[in-house]
Amino acid sequence: MGAWLVTSMVWAAGLSSWAATLVSLGAVWAHCKHYSQPHLQRWVVRIIIMVPVYALTAWAALAAPASAYYLDAVRDIYEAFVIYCFVSLLIAYFGGERAFVLAMRARDPTPLFWPVTLVRRDLDLSDPYDYLFLKR
Repeated sequence: MGAWLVTSMVWAAGLSSWAATLVSLGAVWAHCKHYSQPHLQRWVVRIIIMVPVYALTAWAALAAPASAYYLDAVRDIYEAFVIYCFVSLLIAYFGGERAFVLAMRARDPTPLFWPVTLVRRDLDLSDPYDYLFLKR
């Protein structure tokens, strides 16, 4: 009975992974078909591709546990790239880096939590050096 349950779970995970992949590839195709704002849609497409990468690597790791270590590394690397793409998308929506830094001039510096205050002052995003520190 246990082997049947594991097999059915792998099949259910595979079907769900492929369904999510097809839906997200449809969204990518729609963005490419209606490519009216390339400076924004380029980031959106890269973010959407996270769905098939995550779904298929998770399913493959479930189906072949010996390869899970390597597939998790691929998934984690692409996840870091997607975080970069998301921040770049937000800056592009804002109107660029200069517009972002100028808009942050109206905000007060962000206070940091206790152990960090011992080595760093408050975070002021209107300061180009703080902005570049975060961007790195």
